[in-house]
Amino acid sequence: MVLLQLFSAELVPHLMVRAPLKELVCSRGNLLRGASVEDLVGVFITERGSSYALPQLGRLTERLLCLLCQNRGRQRRELVHILEDCDTLFASLCDRGPRLRQALDYVARIRLFVVEYFLLLGFECELYSAEECDSVYFNLYQVKCELLSNHAPIPIDVPSRELHTALNDIALNLSRALFETLSALQDFNVLPKKTFELGTRKSWYTLRFGKLYGTTLPALTMSAEQERTLLQGYADYESYVSARDMLRTGNSAGLELDAPDLELEARESMRLFARLQTSRKGFLQAQKQCGVASSAASGDAVRRHVRSLLRCCVTNALNVR
Repeated sequence: MVLLQLFSAELVPHLMVRAPLKELVCSRGNLLRGASVEDLVGVFITERGSSYALPQLGRLTERLLCLLCQNRGRQRRELVHILEDCDTLFASLCDRGPRLRQALDYVARIRLFVVEYFLLLGFECELYSAEECDSVYFNLYQVKCELLSNHAPIPIDVPSRELHTALNDIALNLSRALFETLSALQDFNVLPKKTFELGTRKSWYTLRFGKLYGTTLPALTMSAEQERTLLQGYADYESYVSARDMLRTGNSAGLELDAPDLELEARESMRLFARLQTSRKGFLQAQKQCGVASSAASGDAVRRHVRSLLRCCVTNALNVR
């Protein structure tokens, strides 16, 4: 959406049939004010020697924009193919060395957006069971961690950058808090745990999220051969299990659970309360970021979106008290 904002004279959404909208995106039409998609990519890729990458990045971006003109179910199916294209293009650009750092960062950003959108569309298409939502929020949290920690700021004006950062912070804190909340409720049998009739939990996790494992940008000091090791999973099964284990062991510090007069049920209630209070901090932090996003928002549609996020934060913070 940042790409469209840079070249759109009015940020007012219009109702439009998908096919004509797709034609506007793919041609030098009024939607992009006479610019091609490759021109849009050139706003972000300014380093010398990037002419090799611009046509490929333009095609990738155009495919993503055209995909957004389709229905939700078809979008989710096509997103898997765009992930494969991102990995192939990333490997090709790595062969060119560190001088294409901006291009590599651009592909990585596209990939992170695709992963996030793929996961969110699963909710809209009602593909997740209640028992597996914690793993979905874990993946969303890891995507935002990767985006905020390993990528340079987007070259846009300061108010838009503040809004973009605030929205990412809200999503990060909400995803983390929801993951912590659902994990706690499952560990203490308030919510049912997922059962696996075929295979193991690891095989299920790999089938569900295996294609989404993240591409981490390698250090510039690496050789081209080393840079080909792209799939350094930041949301793989081992990371998921480790995060769940840390939540189980890291929230009982300071609680007097060894007192002989405490019954088992009371101890379990105290442990659950401690874990829910930890997750509540995430909801409250996201609530604060909603204020930052609201002050930086410049359109009614964005303000409505921020208000909906704020309601989500407040409701969940109250429910886990």
